[in-house]
Amino acid sequence: MNEAEITLQPFLDDLANGKPQRIYQSDKFSDITKTPLPSYHLIDFKDYLYAIVQFSRGCPFLCDFCDVTALFGRVARTKTSDQIIGELELIRKDPNIQMVLFADDNLIGNKRVLKYDLLPALIEWRKKVQPEFYFATQLTINLVNDNELMNLMIDAGFRHIFIGIETPDEKSLEASSKGQNLKRDLIENINLIHEKGFIISGGFIVGFDEDRDDIFDRQIQFIQESGIPLPIVNILKAPPGTELYERIKKENRLSKPFAFLEGETNIVPVMDLEKLYRGFLHVTEEIYTPSGSYDRIIQFFKNTNIPKLKLASKPHSMLSYSRWYLESSTY
Repeated sequence: MNEAEITLQPFLDDLANGKPQRIYQSDKFSDITKTPLPSYHLIDFKDYLYAIVQFSRGCPFLCDFCDVTALFGRVARTKTSDQIIGELELIRKDPNIQMVLFADDNLIGNKRVLKYDLLPALIEWRKKVQPEFYFATQLTINLVNDNELMNLMIDAGFRHIFIGIETPDEKSLEASSKGQNLKRDLIENINLIHEKGFIISGGFIVGFDEDRDDIFDRQIQFIQESGIPLPIVNILKAPPGTELYERIKKENRLSKPFAFLEGETNIVPVMDLEKLYRGFLHVTEEIYTPSGSYDRIIQFFKNTNIPKLKLASKPHSMLSYSRWYLESSTY
């Protein structure tokens, strides 16, 4: 359990000696500058939709429904740019890779290291080797506050970004400690990010205690107006270790210890449960109809300006980016 850099080796040592313990765990955070290069030669990239690297662990924010800080802390620990480029060089050996996901909890959690170490190094590396792939990651909406950072990410080859939008309801955002989404025009911010050249996939949640009966139509209207190509809607869950979990448990509103599947929750909601499920299905059915998807994609194209990447051989148009993303974005 916990981070493999700490707990995996003792298990392997004990296993080799024929004395494995039942559980290995630690409350310490690992020094990921010492994380070894993955043994990519052991896998066949043809079996995967995309390759994955990780630059940082942890997030400075405290959204009460998110377990990232419980697992990895509030200080975003980072690898070095040399480590990341070493991993990308191994990935680059396979010509089938068209996208690399930076599977960070929040890529911009440590902006200083990102802006002054990783991104400049990636830009120089991209100019030098002209890789066949581009990058995706997940981060927070406050990316829009830093124009220089957005430009650096575009130049480094980032295109697809997952952002937790959650809800247009400010009371729900405030109650869940999602402060980075407050006091801003979310639609305007999304438009600016699209205009810069990114393609957003957005996370949305229904089932907050503050949600009222109109939240489902408000979510539909917001999602369609935003032009986000891939909206991902879910019902609020309380993962173990989060502030939300502790609060819901104290209020005797835990229906079960954990919920994982889409459309599932482990919270006894303030709203009638059947009404919540019907509302969730109403949102997904509306936004994922052919006409709903078409209208949203047209809105996206009105706002976006995806710069072309200088790839070694294969041209990737804006349309092919979007088509590939909608077909393969399962993360």
